[in-house]
Amino acid sequence: MSDASMEEQLAAAKARIAQLERQAEDPREGAATLRLMKALVDHANDGISISSMDGVIVYANRSFCELSGFGERAMGMEVSAFYAPEDFQRMQDTTVAQIMAEGHWRGIVRVQRPDGTRWLAQGSAFIIRDEAGQPSGMAGFWRDVTAQMEAKEQAIQQAKLIEAQRAELLALSTPLIPIADEVIAMPLVGQIDAPRAQQILETLLGGIVNNAARVAILDITGVRTVDTEATNAIVDASKAVRLLGAEVVLTGIGPEVARALVELGSDLGGIVTRGTFQSGIAYALGRVGRGRQI
Repeated sequence: MSDASMEEQLAAAKARIAQLERQAEDPREGAATLRLMKALVDHANDGISISSMDGVIVYANRSFCELSGFGERAMGMEVSAFYAPEDFQRMQDTTVAQIMAEGHWRGIVRVQRPDGTRWLAQGSAFIIRDEAGQPSGMAGFWRDVTAQMEAKEQAIQQAKLIEAQRAELLALSTPLIPIADEVIAMPLVGQIDAPRAQQILETLLGGIVNNAARVAILDITGVRTVDTEATNAIVDASKAVRLLGAEVVLTGIGPEVARALVELGSDLGGIVTRGTFQSGIAYALGRVGRGRQI
């Protein structure tokens, strides 16, 4: 749609509103305008209701009658009949108080039909005032958002499940094995990305503290490729372990990994390396006085 067309439609809409306002002021046209407005409200998709200040429904359009499940019986009923019991007191304590204080309210409320079924309503309400400016009633607009809210809740639960599964996989991919008193080992398999690097560090430090370990073996036999992120994770873990008074032994460095470490210029100073996991265990046991150090 061109800008000119939009401007023409906007001008036409404003002209129609101005015409309706003039008609409302003319007693001869007022009745026709009132019928038009009532037809618009009666056929609106959203539920529309008007209640007296003492909480009795004095008007309800077709959608409200259908949504509520009470049909035409809705008119003349107290507002309290529409809310789920556990929501009614909240509505009384907060919603009505807000409407009276601020003149309007918007929120989500559980609505209960006469057959006991429930639906979630996105509602908005405001005070109706008489010619003297005194409150004479309350108007409400209601839209069934049950499906949308359920879909949102399902998405939230699905996200939580995915996060829990991810955390579980991370935990399984960073197992901590007590080898002997004061010696623990962590065999690593697969790719080491940023989240896993953080998991390695947390698990390793927790294992050293919980096991009073003096030596921690990091076995990377199952790590096929080593990039900067993986190397940094190993170096950071070694530094953190030393701050706890323990030592890291790196085992399982294959030819490809060794070449990658050299090409990356990795600084493994202060990290003891051994070719195999078994030789790393032998070294660690020797360090804690439980075997011959290799």
